Order: sequence, then C-alpha cells, then structure tokens
Amino acid sequence: MADSTELPVLPVQPGDYIHFLESGYTVQTFPGAGFVAEVGDEVVVTAEMIAGSWDSENHSWLELAGDESAQLARFGKVHFAIGRVPADVTARADFPRKRK
Repeated sequence: MADSTELPVLPVQPGDYIHFLESGYTVQTFPGAGFVAEVGDEVVVTAEMIAGSWDSENHSWLELAGDESAQLARFGKVHFAIGRVPADVTARADFPRKRK
C-alpha cells in the first residue's frame, strides 16, 4: 500500500502543453492566479502550476490530463488534453482570442 503522503506521478511535466476542448474549466497557473479556460486556450505547464495543483488528499487536476475516460467519469465531458491546440479545435473557437 502506498504512503498517503506520496504524490502520484503526473502525465505532464514542466514545459508540456495542455489545451482546452471545452470552456469553463478554472485553471490555477500559479498559487493565487489563474483563469477560466475557453475552447482553444493552451497553457504551458510550469513547476509552480504543478506545485499549486495538489489538493489536501494529494490529488491534482493534472492527473486527468490525457485520461479521457477519467474526465468523462468526473465531469461528463473531456475538458482538456495534452499537447498544443489541434487545428480542428481552433476552428471551433474564436482563436486566437485576446485576454483582457
């Protein structure tokens, strides 16, 4: 049995990209900072993002990156995926959009 303080291995590392397939997911990019993602947004994973993503039970939303079935089970749809934004996703969005 794994130690409860042991953190799971994440499918992403600093420097990897995550893109968003649905709007409305709140992303913490740095402790105390973040944004609500929209279709076509992408973010570069940072060490600060990873450090700030762990909850009190040693789980991170980043554990769900690349796991469509886990996202479907938790949210009812796939919000994000690993990698740069594919052309078919950007065609669905007003991309690139300007952040205020």
